[in-house]
Amino acid sequence: MLIMLAALGCAHKDHAADSTSGPSVAFLAPADGELVALGEHTVSLVVEGFTLAEVERHNEGTPEGFVRLSLDGEPVIESGLTQLPYTLTDTGPHTLTAELFYSDGDALEPAVSATVAITGVVE
Repeated sequence: MLIMLAALGCAHKDHAADSTSGPSVAFLAPADGELVALGEHTVSLVVEGFTLAEVERHNEGTPEGFVRLSLDGEPVIESGLTQLPYTLTDTGPHTLTAELFYSDGDALEPAVSATVAITGVVE
């Protein structure tokens, strides 16, 4: 009987480990390495294990927050949405980064972000 309880404990422990994989963010569009025409565009993201909410910086300690989109290291927008606008105004290589932040403005630790490289082109 003791052996059976130990086996049940191991199965439970494995399940608990699976449920603590943590938050993540990933780009659906644009794709890494994509050629993007100059002008206005929309980034599409997938966020898992984290609740996006309106950007409100007074909710200290809440387990929800927003995503910050940066273009070439410069913040473009902060939003509780997974569809975010950005504008390319020049050709050449660029990087888009999406990073998750808590509602109070603190970054997650460790940081949770995704980056894609794109190239601006004239259509």
